[in-house]
Amino acid sequence: MNRDKEKELIADLLRLLKRYKDYDAPYIRNDGDIVIPLDAFLKKSREAHSKVAEVFQSIMNDDPTFRKRNSTWVE
Repeated sequence: MNRDKEKELIADLLRLLKRYKDYDAPYIRNDGDIVIPLDAFLKKSREAHSKVAEVFQSIMNDDPTFRKRNSTWVE
């Protein structure tokens, strides 16, 4: 892809991303991939929520009184 087309594509993406405030400005990596990064604050927030969910799952899995659901559906 030539440089003019890349610039045009990035400009179009910037116009589109104005509607989506959760993302940072796109950029083209050396290998030609286009990256549209998630806002750093949101990324950290998602990671924190994921870690909390993992902790609760671990607690529930380790609790012998917790009745695990059967993974199969039988009618």
